[in-house]
Amino acid sequence: MEQASSAGNSGTDVDLAAKIRRAVVHDKTLSIAAHNVDVVVKDGIMTIHGQVPSSDRGDAILQKPRDLAGAENVVDAMAITPPKSS
Repeated sequence: MEQASSAGNSGTDVDLAAKIRRAVVHDKTLSIAAHNVDVVVKDGIMTIHGQVPSSDRGDAILQKPRDLAGAENVVDAMAITPPKSS
């Protein structure tokens, strides 16, 4: 898994990734898709990977890491994949 291998292994990076992950997962206002994003932290810079149904949902997910680590330390690598209409 490329994302995991590119993650930093310093204690600070691991702690920050865990903190962000907990904040996203415990926020019940976010969708299941939000709870499935990947958080990769390397040298204090976090990259959020995953698929979200809209940019609004993506922004809601990104707010957690931005609040905890500062917007300048967050990279949005999420893809918007709208739900398929039946």
